[in-house]
Amino acid sequence: MDFTRSSSLTLGERVCAAFLPFVAIVEVLILAVTDCFNCCPLPKKPRHQYRFKDFTLLADETRFSVNEVEALYELFKKLSSSIIDDGSIHKEELQLALFQTPYGENLFLDRVKPS
Repeated sequence: MDFTRSSSLTLGERVCAAFLPFVAIVEVLILAVTDCFNCCPLPKKPRHQYRFKDFTLLADETRFSVNEVEALYELFKKLSSSIIDDGSIHKEELQLALFQTPYGENLFLDRVKPS
């Protein structure tokens, strides 16, 4: 028996053994790249908390009283979170507040807040 020329590995096993390091390198690269896109939720921006001092400063600069400024701010918070809660008033939210319907065509709103 000639043990130098014969091997217990078949042709398929030899090919697998030859390409296994390349497969491992590709797998490590893929895992490294996919780890860059880690699916973590973005931290929410903290909303600005207005104080009484802010309302009084705004009331001093406008014709509104402090109570009216506070009431307007509460209305803004309610309106800005009626459809999309992001702290800004979108066209659909304004249309919902004015006309009790979030969708549809309105010439006034199309001119004031274009999409």
